[in-house]
Amino acid sequence: MIITLTFHSAFRVGTGNADGTAHATIDRDTPVPASSLKGLMRASAERLLPYRPEVVDAVFGTPRRPCPWHWSPARFAPPPGPWDPTHPQDQRRPRGAGPEPEAETDADLTPPVALRARVKIDPATGTALGDHLVFAEEMSAATARFTVTRTGPLPLDRDGRPLSGLAEQDHLAVLACAAAGLHELGAGRRRGLGWVSCQTDQPALDGTLLARFDQLAAVPADEADEPVPPVHPAGGSAATGPAPAPTETGDAR
Repeated sequence: MIITLTFHSAFRVGTGNADGTAHATIDRDTPVPASSLKGLMRASAERLLPYRPEVVDAVFGTPRRPCPWHWSPARFAPPPGPWDPTHPQDQRRPRGAGPEPEAETDADLTPPVALRARVKIDPATGTALGDHLVFAEEMSAATARFTVTRTGPLPLDRDGRPLSGLAEQDHLAVLACAAAGLHELGAGRRRGLGWVSCQTDQPALDGTLLARFDQLAAVPADEADEPVPPVHPAGGSAATGPAPAPTETGDAR
């Protein structure tokens, strides 16, 4: 499965470490690591499948059951269009050297890094607190891609049948919808950072896939003691709807 991340703002997935210039830093080699992407997609799946935690566990794994899927880190490509020597990403390529960016769509580039300063405000006086100036790194990019690849067998129950009745296409439906439900990553989201959207090409998020996902989201009849409130707007899909409200959860690692 190939997933394209589109960035609608700058972002910061912090390392948890400081250096000589910033209190919060970004890993230049892996700005958006695989562990962050998997965790964010799992959180998205849990929001979309609140009554089917066993489905989420079957797809994403548990401490006792390994996940059959492998996430790659996000890989960044050059900006589209002709080479622009004034663009921070294009400045990484020597003038006149190598192929044009259109031929480098699979290249792994590091987006430009900027510093953002912020200060803590005293709620009582509305003025800046002393010794509370923080410098944090952030990156800007247009798009990135990552892959989710099956690397192990699908989990089975004690009778040797697919766990929770999930075939590979069911796993893919959960992964694709979890990616589509991903709208934020990293830190500083209440300050405008980390807003993204995702698109899957293989498989495509079409009506057939959404119908399969809605079947997975429904509570089995033998487990429903009382009517369950819908988790999506009337006439819509469990995998669609407005983006969740931004929250401040710190750096994703």
